[in-house]
Amino acid sequence: MGPEDHGDGQPRLRERAATHPGDTLRSEYERRDGAMLRRVRSQNGRLRFTPLANFTARIVGDLLLDDGEQEQREFAMEAELGGRILAFPVPAAEFGRMNWVLRRLGPQAIVYPGQQQHARAAIQWLSGPIPQERILTHLGWRKQGGQHV
Repeated sequence: MGPEDHGDGQPRLRERAATHPGDTLRSEYERRDGAMLRRVRSQNGRLRFTPLANFTARIVGDLLLDDGEQEQREFAMEAELGGRILAFPVPAAEFGRMNWVLRRLGPQAIVYPGQQQHARAAIQWLSGPIPQERILTHLGWRKQGGQHV
């Protein structure tokens, strides 16, 4: 039995779990071999891994699109599927429903049955800190802090 084995002779899975800065707890979600997984510890202490999707994705930007009247939120996404890395925007209102997966990644992208909301949560968790950017989508003057700019 080597250092990579459990006491039962089974190979130990190498874990790559994400943590948020300042967190001392490990995530219940991770990326491994181009897929997203959910990690659950059973009552007997064993870890069980449930595949969520056959791709990985993360939010790389939180964009506030400001037209002077209202704001729209959009997420800048990066996804990897089959060794290809794709970058694309997803409206925040669409993100939670996960309907963007097939439209943006194509028919090879699979969110496994019953795992849609865990896949969404995994993407958010594994994204870590997300920079926010305000983008003005109109031309002309605007009152900001009491001044017209």
